[in-house]
Amino acid sequence: MTDLPHLLSGDVPRDIAVRAPTRPALIFGDEVVTYAEFDRRVNQFANGLIALSGDPIDRIAIMTPNCVEYALIHYGAARTNTVLVHLSSRFTPRELAFVLNQTKAAYLFGHAGAYAVYDQIKDELDHHPQFVGIGQGFPEGVLTYEDVVGNQPDTLPDVTIQPEDELCILYTSGTTGNPKGAVSSNRARLVASTAAAEDIPIGPDDVCAATIPLCHAAGLYSWFHPIIIGGACAVILEKWDPEQFMTAVERHKITIAFVVPTQMAMLLDHPNFSAARLKSLKTFIYGGAPATEELIRRAETAMPTTDIVQAFGSTETSHVLCQQPVERRAKPGSLGRPGPRIEFTVYKAPGEPAAPGEEGEIVCRGLNMFDYYLDLPEETAAYYKSGDGWGWTGDLGTVDEDGVVTLVGRKKEIIISGGMNISPVELENAIEDHPAVAACAAFGIPDETWGELPAAAVILKAGAQATSDEIMAHAAERVARFKRPRYLAIVDSMPQTLSGKVQRTALKEQFKDVRIGSEG
Repeated sequence: MTDLPHLLSGDVPRDIAVRAPTRPALIFGDEVVTYAEFDRRVNQFANGLIALSGDPIDRIAIMTPNCVEYALIHYGAARTNTVLVHLSSRFTPRELAFVLNQTKAAYLFGHAGAYAVYDQIKDELDHHPQFVGIGQGFPEGVLTYEDVVGNQPDTLPDVTIQPEDELCILYTSGTTGNPKGAVSSNRARLVASTAAAEDIPIGPDDVCAATIPLCHAAGLYSWFHPIIIGGACAVILEKWDPEQFMTAVERHKITIAFVVPTQMAMLLDHPNFSAARLKSLKTFIYGGAPATEELIRRAETAMPTTDIVQAFGSTETSHVLCQQPVERRAKPGSLGRPGPRIEFTVYKAPGEPAAPGEEGEIVCRGLNMFDYYLDLPEETAAYYKSGDGWGWTGDLGTVDEDGVVTLVGRKKEIIISGGMNISPVELENAIEDHPAVAACAAFGIPDETWGELPAAAVILKAGAQATSDEIMAHAAERVARFKRPRYLAIVDSMPQTLSGKVQRTALKEQFKDVRIGSEG
């Protein structure tokens, strides 16, 4: 294992700027930012942030879709030792109020949509940050990003920062209750992002599509930060649109893209999908949620010259591993194993590693791990419950003799029927093997006899026809009798998080009143 090429996250753009000042760092629409300009503009924001109050600022928050300013604020805050709180641009007023009161951020940087949400709750807040507008569409008198950076020097601010100092707060996308803020250090995010740049790998000749929201751990620290660490060019897309994505790949000769499985399916299903337009893509990474075997097969068939690579991580761990196609073909259905910077295995209980093939909880350990959940010491203790550095991820899986881990499903999403555990991922693979099915999510519905019975929601492919009974019969031929779905709803859409994960728990709540026959 090599030493980290950088000491702090804020160092990264400057390091590349020294070596390759004219290399493109960011592309956003028609705007092209070189590494030298990137570094200067990061410094301008850092100095502007310091000038806002004249005193050190503990925390600021950001709530905006992907844009150049997001990248500048991220690295600029890092250079002032200010913790950046990343907020979903889809936060409701209630969620925004909770997070602002909890973090006590001094400033909220946001686009016009964020201001509209903030304006609804600003008079009800226990803590009142000053809003700073990014872009256009603000009432007169609102401080703007341009006001902050205007006339500021582009030299590095004189701030002492240690690797263990806190860098960011990322909020988990829970489906019930308030979101949890995961606090991470400079070192943790740098280690994980460096591992990602090595695992993918990313180099200075790459042009990378940044499509996942930067407020999300996958979009920022599993993908965007590694792009900059690798000295590559990031083509930032404000939002996901298959047509815009294909246009960007053609225009900029994009070599690597990172998407969530939902985005992959939307691309393949798009009526104008063209593999020829994507010929520059050498690597297509999917992560943020499991992908079914059928979806991977479709992608490999549609883009035969592109490597389909699986990435795995979480808000607490950031990037953990990438599984290349040769590894996936050797052990289909597995996650793989990480590189030398991160430990990753399966435990039955604290101090009790799972035997090969034995199901347990996936655990992770290393310098990549987050520090704690903000204001939630009991939940932090539960995550690090073994007291030896292992983080208990809540994912269930198995590990084989070679240390390769296979995901079974989320602990809280496992369907328990008659005391038997049923993996929603396994059921989804069986259902998505049906030629009419575009997407599927499996979940449990309550049953007085069995506790839960397997159910699923399905989206059909455009123009395809199939009944619920036909799809359930198809799945029943591919799984054990106790695992077969007993209820299946054909739907137009499914509830998703901002990162594109289907919310199985939301579907479970939606269909909780369904009652069906519960024969064994």
